[in-house]
Amino acid sequence: MGEAKRRKQLDASYGKTHSLVSLNQQQKHVDALASELSHRFKSEIKEIAAAESIIDNYDSYKEFVSNWLHPKLEQYRSSDRLTIASSIMTLYAEIAMQYESSPLLIKFWFEVLEPFLSEDKKARIAAIVGKINAEFT
Repeated sequence: MGEAKRRKQLDASYGKTHSLVSLNQQQKHVDALASELSHRFKSEIKEIAAAESIIDNYDSYKEFVSNWLHPKLEQYRSSDRLTIASSIMTLYAEIAMQYESSPLLIKFWFEVLEPFLSEDKKARIAAIVGKINAEFT
């Protein structure tokens, strides 16, 4: 089997998108997606960041953001999706800590990005989200 066929079988997006080979390319894509998320979902993110308990619209916000973000991430190769999702997760976790936002913000982004995170990152953040869940129940 040819190399291209083998890669296509391992990653359905192979050949459809360019690989983000440099850190600079990856960062540009992370910055663009994060900026678009921040603008497009500004009011939802602010409401979650200010929440002192689970908000009524939490699930609908999560679905709304997921429905927009997941197809965007699917356009990338699996390794690039992993890098971009991990970077976005880290960005919002840092924002939550820096501005002493609601821990619900970390839970929100974890639940939105979970399908695209590495198993190691999922396990580490899931432990944090477990503590957040305990705090909000």
